[in-house]
Amino acid sequence: MRKLLCIYFIFLFRLAYCQGESQSILFSKIAQLEKSSNSNRDTTLAICYFKLAKIYNFNNPDSSLYFLNKSLNIYRNIDNIFSVVLLNYYIAKIHFGKSNFEKSKTLLDTVISIVSEQPIKIKTNKNWSDIATESNILLANSWSKLGNFDKSSSILFNLLKEKNIKDQQKIEIYSQLGNNYFILQDFIRSKNNYQLAGNIANKILDSVLIIGTTVNMANVLSTQGKDKEAINLYLGALKIVPKKNSAYYEQKIVSNLAVSYHDLNLLDSAEKYYFKSLQLNYKNQNNESAVLDLANIGDLFLQLKRYKESEQYLLKAYRISDSLNLIQYLETITFNIHQLYETTNRYVEALKYYKLSISSRDQLVNIDNQKIIMEKEMKHEFEKKQIADSLMIVEERKVNQLKLDTEKKQRYFLYTGLFLVLAFGAFMFNRFRATQKQKLVIELQKQEVEKQKHLVDIKQKEILDSIHYAKRIQQALLPTSNYLNNKIKS
Repeated sequence: MRKLLCIYFIFLFRLAYCQGESQSILFSKIAQLEKSSNSNRDTTLAICYFKLAKIYNFNNPDSSLYFLNKSLNIYRNIDNIFSVVLLNYYIAKIHFGKSNFEKSKTLLDTVISIVSEQPIKIKTNKNWSDIATESNILLANSWSKLGNFDKSSSILFNLLKEKNIKDQQKIEIYSQLGNNYFILQDFIRSKNNYQLAGNIANKILDSVLIIGTTVNMANVLSTQGKDKEAINLYLGALKIVPKKNSAYYEQKIVSNLAVSYHDLNLLDSAEKYYFKSLQLNYKNQNNESAVLDLANIGDLFLQLKRYKESEQYLLKAYRISDSLNLIQYLETITFNIHQLYETTNRYVEALKYYKLSISSRDQLVNIDNQKIIMEKEMKHEFEKKQIADSLMIVEERKVNQLKLDTEKKQRYFLYTGLFLVLAFGAFMFNRFRATQKQKLVIELQKQEVEKQKHLVDIKQKEILDSIHYAKRIQQALLPTSNYLNNKIKS
């Protein structure tokens, strides 16, 4: 049973709390918006659906998925690419949390495919860069959960080559690499990567991430049988537990502490921390983790030969496991109860729980087989859907490309028309200026001609006057024609 608690964990994400409108206010807004014909209605409606999804995220993932998809459909219709990418990422994240790793992977492949078509935005826009990195990290986690550690590690190593990776993202990457090596039992590399994550967490003074990386390193040491070193790290992490969500973080640490003390056969300390973990689990209403504490306490009391108390806690663990259908724990719990009854010579009860243990084991084998079959079927369905989605994406891209081409042509014709109008306007303006200039020249020339004509007229008059004057003088000096005739006759 102690092995069930030797599970490494990572604090990759902090708990997010939705601030702002309450659920009832959002539903009221949505009802009003759905009746509205306002031009901004769609965007506001999509935001309301997204806020509702955040409210439901931690306690009702299915409802959260419903509202995220509603928001996604609106953003698709209004062709908001970034919001489509972001919502697909959040949907993938919820599927990952629900252990739908194939679905998560498929969605993330789509997200990364769309993001990869925006290289300029990734380089220049922080939001695009962040979503690209976070999607790749989650994709690596999905591949790890599906058992493809080479693919997972390859993605993570490629991310580390990027220049725009934040410290928090580096911590996630190194922690996931540590997880991969931990599962592959390469504890040296696992510890090294956890140490790199811890160094960055200490540099940025993030207590939650420091706790996560410290506990991960302690888990490696505990698995290697170095429980004393592991205990020192667990106790160090316990000292820096933040006040916010302290019960959650504290429980994770003390449960591991109890296991390490149990492995060292320091049973008093193990008992102390098992009970502390159980108390915190009740406070957090975490029944599944409480079952592990109850079973471990029963196992501890069996070891201490406190059989009555052992029976009390083991039976309680069995009842809760059975009611919650926690098949993965029933085999170990029922076998421990069998050992208890066998030790106390209660062979009828021992046989009963031995049979239950065998039945639980067979049920687990069947579930595993069914799970393998279901995973294959789901994989096939996802592949079919992925092909369909790919075709749909290709068609959407064609439509979008056609729209872009049409818009380009329209812009080209518009700009060409404007250019021609401006060119014609400039030509006409130049012609107008030239005509005005010519008119001015002609007017000046006309004035000059008239001026010259006037001068000529004056000169002509002067000449004529002179001629007339000379004529009069001449007439005055010369005798008259009668006088001359008379003279000639005589």
